[in-house]
Amino acid sequence: MHVKSMFLDYMIEGKKTVEGRLYDEKRRKINVGDYIKLMDENGREAYFKVLNILQFSSFEEMIRNIGIEKVLPNVTSLEDAVAIYREFYSEEEEKKYGVCAIVLEPI
Repeated sequence: MHVKSMFLDYMIEGKKTVEGRLYDEKRRKINVGDYIKLMDENGREAYFKVLNILQFSSFEEMIRNIGIEKVLPNVTSLEDAVAIYREFYSEEEEKKYGVCAIVLEPI
């Protein structure tokens, strides 16, 4: 999966422990215990173990339940956090697939 460099840094440091994504066909194949590779826009890679996968109807619901600091540690408001996800996913996609919170641990 691809992530922005800043978020990969936060994940490697353990500050960001949850990756929010659409719960589409690709994400439905991920299971607890899997190992996944995250790559930033510069091609830098890091590996993580999937500790849990939680499903939600929207990014707003996910952030409210998980906590903004675990999902986007550099963001202070729910509105700003949802706006970041809107850069990647439309409301229509969110309604079609739902979203998932992939709880990760760096390895």
